[in-house]
Amino acid sequence: MNEQGINIHEGTITFWIKKGQLKYNDDKAAVLFNLSTREGKIIIEKDTHNFFTFRHIYTGMGLTCLKHDVSSLSSHEAHMFGLTWSVTSKEINLYIDGEIATTTQIQY
Repeated sequence: MNEQGINIHEGTITFWIKKGQLKYNDDKAAVLFNLSTREGKIIIEKDTHNFFTFRHIYTGMGLTCLKHDVSSLSSHEAHMFGLTWSVTSKEINLYIDGEIATTTQIQY
């Protein structure tokens, strides 16, 4: 665990995006979370291709990127996002509104 209380090795982040706060199909990037520590980085954004992108960078180990198309999400509704990651289990999971949206494998 680092000074911000984030464990790069494994963890969970959950958050709500209020209705009208983010347009999911506007082809514009929006950084939602960006943490950099000695152990690595965690970056969460909606990219210019309307993908929700989670980058897990583990210093000295590598990068794993999870992407999920969010262009069909309504901006007129609130949405809950959850991310879990575990280097031990070799997996990153994205949940949207309580349902598993996508999973990707960590290669390091």
